[in-house]
Amino acid sequence: MSQDLIERRPRLMNTGEVAKYLRVSRSLIYRMAREGQIPALKVGRKWLFRKETIEQWLAEREDVLIATEQGEEHN
Repeated sequence: MSQDLIERRPRLMNTGEVAKYLRVSRSLIYRMAREGQIPALKVGRKWLFRKETIEQWLAEREDVLIATEQGEEHN
C-alpha cells in the first residue's frame, strides 16, 4: 500500500482510544455511542470513531457551550 493512500485513510479510533482522548470512561463512550450522542460507526460488535469527526464534534460542542455562557453573561 502506498504511503499516499495510507495518509488519506481516515484515522479510526476504538472506544478505549476515544475514552482516553476525551478523558472519560469507556462505559460512557459505549453509552454515548449506543444513544447516538457521539458520532460513531458500529462494525460487527465494535464501535469505531473517526478522529477528525470526533474533533469536529468537540469543536461544535465547544461553540455551543461558549455561546451559552456568553448569553448567560448578558442576562
